[in-house]
Amino acid sequence: MYARVVRFRLVGPTHEEYDAHATAIAESFNEWPGLRAKLWLADQQAGRYGGIYLFDRAEDAELSRSTSQFLSVQRLPMFTELSIEEFEILDGPTSVTGGPFAAALAGAGVAP
Repeated sequence: MYARVVRFRLVGPTHEEYDAHATAIAESFNEWPGLRAKLWLADQQAGRYGGIYLFDRAEDAELSRSTSQFLSVQRLPMFTELSIEEFEILDGPTSVTGGPFAAALAGAGVAP
């Protein structure tokens, strides 16, 4: 499996406005081939937000870069101090400590 961590500072919308927007577009992420899960992150006090994406393969993460959702994070002025990092997930230790994500590893054909 493969992970993407996106972090940004939200400028403009309130927490409630951003939460409503995120909820409204959340279903569209289920259309991304190879995306197993997206976790939405918020530190309301600091105005920091982001997401953790779990993909089957690095190639799936690469394909997602051309989606409107990915491109909008990079060009909308409400997302500042943007950081996007990607990582290979270590299957062995994650199968031990990964809880529900260990099941995702098994579903991706990775032996626990």
